[in-house]
Amino acid sequence: MLLARELPQVSVPDNYLPLDFNAARVNIEKAAYHGFAKAQVKMGAAYELCQLGCDFNPALSLHYNALAARQGEPEAEMAISKWFLCGHEGVFEKNDELAFTYAQRAAQSGFPTAEFALGYFYEVGLHVPVDIKEARSWYAKAAASGNKDANNRIESISRSKTLTRKDHEKVAIARIKSRYGSHRRGPNA
Repeated sequence: MLLARELPQVSVPDNYLPLDFNAARVNIEKAAYHGFAKAQVKMGAAYELCQLGCDFNPALSLHYNALAARQGEPEAEMAISKWFLCGHEGVFEKNDELAFTYAQRAAQSGFPTAEFALGYFYEVGLHVPVDIKEARSWYAKAAASGNKDANNRIESISRSKTLTRKDHEKVAIARIKSRYGSHRRGPNA
């Protein structure tokens, strides 16, 4: 992480430790291979977001996140949830049940993004029946854990402006997919 300059709290002058994404990736991959869950999460993100010189590779992202999720890493569980919420053509199908299950696992460990996601699943009715009371409860947990978007959803629900399945398909899925696509490396990257 020092080689990639991804530890903002630590500053090492370049003459002592030069920036080197390739060496950083190699070392993080070694740590992931040896079972270090945080390294597995990092490699999952690297293949999703084209970091550390990695190409966009949903299968490898899912693989590394699955390894970390087996060790109870909520960030990995949430990454898997997002992948299955959308699916990826030719690699794996969209699966609302798996998306919900992984978000639920992450939320039960107190991960704010996952608490928000469960509120969203209940508000929209993804894999579960629409349950605004349950949605509000999960959004409240997310807000208490510091998720800033959760208060907006609580306020919208209070004004009877809930999200529908159609909103989910049009807006949320498009936003998530554009996030994945925007990180693809071009031929000159």
